Amino acid sequence: GPVTQSYSSYIVLRNDYSDTNIYRHPLYDNVRVTMAHEFFHAIQMGYDAFEVEYLPGDPDSIRTYWQELSATWMEDVVYDYVNDYVGYIPFFYNYPWLSLRTFSNNFSKPEKVFHPYASCVWGFYLQERYGIGIMKSMWEKCGATFGFNLFSAWDQALREVTGNDTGFAEAFGEFT
Repeated sequence: GPVTQSYSSYIVLRNDYSDTNIYRHPLYDNVRVTMAHEFFHAIQMGYDAFEVEYLPGDPDSIRTYWQELSATWMEDVVYDYVNDYVGYIPFFYNYPWLSLRTFSNNFSKPEKVFHPYASCVWGFYLQERYGIGIMKSMWEKCGATFGFNLFSAWDQALREVTGNDTGFAEAFGEFT
């Protein structure tokens, strides 16, 4: 059959969200934002399961910053009153030299581990400036091309919504 980047997926969640060292909200709010986050990962797989930055031959180079940024953004879209993302915010604003491309699984550098979640502020900016549909448009454009094309997808979606040819450069300049 034809090659596709769209895959089906499933979600498995833990059954205990009461540890106050990990979870900052009342029990069911912890479950709510986790479910919204993980469900959006499932939606992402329907658009483009391969939309990850990756250096061939280096399994440690898989960077899912776009997935985490947009899934954390979605938590607040679905459960605006919970504001779970607030706990990540210092990992964005206290490290202004870190790129939106920052990603790590090495917990000895928590600023790099949590920066992709904190980068949801980019998603909030995009939604406030261009409307909630911009994130969907970006994911659709990611899925329209096989392989990693995040930055051209961002640029194309922003050019379409603004009607000008500055796209990502202008939006990111205003954001920063």
